[in-house]
Amino acid sequence: MTITTAPPQLTRRHPAPRPSSYPSTLAAPRDPAASGTQPAQPSRARPHRGADREPARRVLSLGGGTQSSCLLLMSCLGELEPLDAVVFADTAGEAPATYTYLDVLRGQAERAGIRFLTVSAGDLRGDLMARTGRGGQATPPVRVRHADGRLGRINRYHCSYTYKRLPIARAVKALCGPPGAWKHTAIEQWIGYSAEEVTRVKPADECRCGHKRLRRATGRLPFEQIHTPQGCARCTCGGFDPWQVNRWPLIELGMTRADCQQWIRAHGFPVPPRSACYFCANRPAAYWPRLKRDQPALFERAVELDEALRHGINGLRGQAYLHQAGIPLASLPDTGTARDTDGGPGDPDADPDRDPGGDAAMDCEAGMCFT
Repeated sequence: MTITTAPPQLTRRHPAPRPSSYPSTLAAPRDPAASGTQPAQPSRARPHRGADREPARRVLSLGGGTQSSCLLLMSCLGELEPLDAVVFADTAGEAPATYTYLDVLRGQAERAGIRFLTVSAGDLRGDLMARTGRGGQATPPVRVRHADGRLGRINRYHCSYTYKRLPIARAVKALCGPPGAWKHTAIEQWIGYSAEEVTRVKPADECRCGHKRLRRATGRLPFEQIHTPQGCARCTCGGFDPWQVNRWPLIELGMTRADCQQWIRAHGFPVPPRSACYFCANRPAAYWPRLKRDQPALFERAVELDEALRHGINGLRGQAYLHQAGIPLASLPDTGTARDTDGGPGDPDADPDRDPGGDAAMDCEAGMCFT
């Protein structure tokens, strides 16, 4: 995609502050005597030292796609509260058009006085290739062909957690100051979910003490409740008190993805391409022939990864495929057809909303990756 639209020079405007979603009171140690059933006992619980105030920082998790880009630009224009920082987690696998658009966003953020951070946990494709047959990979959402011919899918994949969520969380904590300072501050984390994704909204799950609300089930072990009304099972804190509060401004405004595209165009900006790794196994089937035709070098790199993962991903029983139909990418014919999209004619990232062979939820902000 070639970006030719020259975005206007922006002047930062500060709207009236929105009442913070951060808790106005902090959790206090539970007193067994409050029920009147037993005398008060000395409590080991210690209260958190958070601040009863507006969030110290507002930070946006930037995916590079339509929704989070719209949030950043709305803040730049003053239609939303001023952000302190945006954090983009780079897997080294985004489509070239996304990196081009990120340069546009970086320029607008700098003009508005918003800190633009790019963090990385490494080269996702390179790391997957390097550990082929050795295990320890951040499992991608591949399709799996079993010995009896059945086609399954890896649902609990870890690539987005390892290469997106963790780097962003670490960067946000670092923004708070010296090590441990995040335990005593208030962060409002913006996430670019739009109105049609309201069912995906989840509160932050890490307490100031550093422990999660729940420990995720593993194997045959069920979920473990770390924080209860009586406090934390791992330490002496006074109960669950998140150091950050998630916020979804687009849902508050009732804006859909289409609304975001309309807003971006109306304010003189080009609409961004969809954000996702070019080799992502969540790509719709119609994407691969277009990639092969329009960007053959990237397609060949995807084919190399596809072949490497076939028998070499964390001891997986069965054959792994990047294609949703469970077929080798190398076997695909050149059947892609050019389409006029926001990214330009023949763009392999043709908007799935206009593409009958696509998937309207295929990008890192709409459920495939958490940003």
